[in-house]
Amino acid sequence: MSNLFLRIIKVLLVPLSLLDLFTGIVGGAWLLFLGEWQFTLVALGAAFFASFVLSVPVMVSDYILALALLLRDKGVLSRLIAFPIFVLSKACSWSLLSVWIVFIFAFALGEVGDNAIYPFIFVAYFASVTPWARMAEGSSDPENLPFNTFFARLVSASILVGIGVFNLTVNENELIVMFSILMGVGFVLSLFGKKLGLDRLATV
Repeated sequence: MSNLFLRIIKVLLVPLSLLDLFTGIVGGAWLLFLGEWQFTLVALGAAFFASFVLSVPVMVSDYILALALLLRDKGVLSRLIAFPIFVLSKACSWSLLSVWIVFIFAFALGEVGDNAIYPFIFVAYFASVTPWARMAEGSSDPENLPFNTFFARLVSASILVGIGVFNLTVNENELIVMFSILMGVGFVLSLFGKKLGLDRLATV
């Protein structure tokens, strides 16, 4: 089961990586052509510099998770103590990730005006997932950042396809609800990380 789960992730990482590149180049160029210089510079600046700012709260979450993982291997009583700490660390990182991505998408949707929506959501996708993908590459803890980043990219890509291909119409509140529900599924899966083989995610 865990091997199959990891294979699925490995297969999906390729198109997601290509999508990162495509949305950044095409969306950025399209917006510059439309004269949306301010939004483009803010979004691309966020994509390249946010990882430095976000790394601080992520580090706190990693320390909490490290404590939980240490206790998890010490016996029955330690595992009972470790579980709420483990859930807290996961909740911190997943919440931070979700808030960041929803904020970027909501900001982009609010800037569309009379323009085509596509370049805005392309750049929103790029700016929202790129900092996390960069941090995940350097993470030494495969059970945490690499998986929630992968799942967030998958959810964001699904929303991107829904809006861009299937003409899904969402306002900011609907976007928050939709994204929260989907990320909630990923959060629950992350609680069973070891059984799903997520401790080997860095090797896929």
